[in-house]
Order: sequence, then structure tokens, then C-alpha cells
Amino acid sequence: MSIDRSQVPMMPMVQPATTQMADRLEYRRLMCMLLTLVAAALAGWLYLRQASTAAAYWYEIGRLEARKIELRNNIQHLRSLSAKSVSLSELERTAGELGYTRPTTNTLPSRNELVIGDQPSATPAPVEQAEAVQPQRKGLWQRFKAWLNAEPGT
Repeated sequence: MSIDRSQVPMMPMVQPATTQMADRLEYRRLMCMLLTLVAAALAGWLYLRQASTAAAYWYEIGRLEARKIELRNNIQHLRSLSAKSVSLSELERTAGELGYTRPTTNTLPSRNELVIGDQPSATPAPVEQAEAVQPQRKGLWQRFKAWLNAEPGT
């Protein structure tokens, strides 16, 4: 025999049994590695799926928070405009910008100028004279209809 042991004597019954056992061990090792690789791939896929879902939720939360801040700012702006437009001086200023002016005299008729029928009256009509009020309403309605049918500029 040589020192490097390159030549091993062949024993007829021992060697086939050891090769079968070695083949079985090799298959077991291969199956174990394959199962480990599949388990690692499954764990990685589950992790990536969970991470992407969480990232999508965080993105949606951020978008909704930005929208909430924008809506709060809009509400504050609208409240300030509402408070600003309610003030009398602001209304007068806006009316002046639009060209409206306050009337110089009181345009409402006084109590003495009230007309019942065709005659001016200093006192309001009594309840017994309810018939006298009806012609006035009828006259007003007729005047209104005439005004609606009038040509522009007349």
C-alpha cells in the first residue's frame, strides 16, 4: 500500500452497502436544504407582503392627515371671511366697491301718507271698512301685472 492511500482494497460486501447509505444521506441532505430554502423564501415573501401593506397604510395615513390639515385651514379661512363679511363697515365698503349707495332720505311712506283706495287717510282703516282694503289690493295687483307687461324704458 502507498502512503497517500490512493488504492483501497475492495471488499465485495461492505462497499455497496456504504454507497447506498451515502446516497441516502445525500438525498436527505438535499431534501433538508431544499426545504430550508423553500421555508426561507416563504418567510421572505410573507415579510415583504406585510411590509408593503404597512407602507401602503402609512402612506394613506399621511395623505389623510395632510388632507385634514388642508380642510382645517379652509375652515379657518371661511370662518374668518364669514366674520369679516358680517361686520357693518365691511358690508358698506363692499357695497361701495360694487357701486351701491345708501339712500339719503327715508323712502318708506309715513303713516299720514298711507293710501286706502284712492283717498289719502290720516288714520288706518277700521275693521268695518274691510271692503275698502280689498280694492287697494286688487289695484296693487293690477298695477304689478301692468309693470310686468311694460316695455323696457317706459
